[in-house]
Amino acid sequence: MSKTSSANIQINTANLQSEVECDHELVFKTIKSILTSGGVKRGEVSVALVSDKECGDLNSRFLGREGTTDVIAFTYTKKDDGDYLEGEIVVNAAEALRKSEMVAHDAITELLLYVAHGALHLLGWEDENEGLRIAMNTHAAEMLLRCGVEVDVSSL
Repeated sequence: MSKTSSANIQINTANLQSEVECDHELVFKTIKSILTSGGVKRGEVSVALVSDKECGDLNSRFLGREGTTDVIAFTYTKKDDGDYLEGEIVVNAAEALRKSEMVAHDAITELLLYVAHGALHLLGWEDENEGLRIAMNTHAAEMLLRCGVEVDVSSL
């Protein structure tokens, strides 16, 4: 587990998989960038990088959906003024690896896209239809670019 904190936002990462090598600093930078741009000044976010099986189990248990998914986000506490947030992001590294074989970027970039997507969910972004999904993924790619990570936007 890796712990990093800045400006009163603590980010804990747990790498529970072996498919994709994790760059904890980029995970931290991505989450911090998105949360601070969304007005969060304080809080704690845990990020777990997991396998297909674990992600599928969580998807079924907590969301009632069968099968695996790319990312799941849980917002535990969000103050009304939005400056304090507690939450968790669960990222499916195996899915990132599979998807990276179909797009023009590598598995760590795809994994970071899922991290960014999860952080946006923590801020309240939704993606239940095509238009919202495209807007959310475009914003995630823009935030990653600010962190120095280029995303194949044609895959969004």
